Amino acid sequence: MAMANLIVAAAPQRDVGIATGMNAVMRTIGMALGSALWAAILAGATAPRAAFASEHGYASPSPWRPRNGGRRRMRRRSAAARRPRGRV
Repeated sequence: MAMANLIVAAAPQRDVGIATGMNAVMRTIGMALGSALWAAILAGATAPRAAFASEHGYASPSPWRPRNGGRRRMRRRSAAARRPRGRV
């Protein structure tokens, strides 16, 4: 809704209808192209005769993704490691 307000404020009074109409057309075209692109990506990641796309069709691998699947490894710390550090 903020974009429509900006268009109405920027367009001359006699051209407000044309400006908002063009905004609606461009949004519709953008949504159609985005949907088609997403469908092509998922179709490319789907194996023949598979019901769903593989995992890499939904998300690209991230370098920040934990290697252990997000599970935190719990290690038992020794008594020396649990002691507070610093000057006593």
